[in-house]
Amino acid sequence: MLIITRLVPLFPFNLQNYAYGLTRIGIGSYVFLTALCIVPGVSVYTFAGGSLASAREDLTRTFAYLGVAAVFFVLVSLISGWLGRRNGR
Repeated sequence: MLIITRLVPLFPFNLQNYAYGLTRIGIGSYVFLTALCIVPGVSVYTFAGGSLASAREDLTRTFAYLGVAAVFFVLVSLISGWLGRRNGR
């Protein structure tokens, strides 16, 4: 469940942190899975932000980069659904 909620950017991390504090998940597993699963979302947001920062230079390239970021965003969101079906949930 931790993997799925960390990959989907709709769930606020602050609320997740409190909720996972109430479970029996170990701190090592929590830290490792959190670090691993937030990397795709951070990459997408960084890519999109970088393309917006360079919007003055070339508008066509900016929209192309935002399109690529949107595709990556959708792919990252689909990973959690695929993992849920794979685990039978």
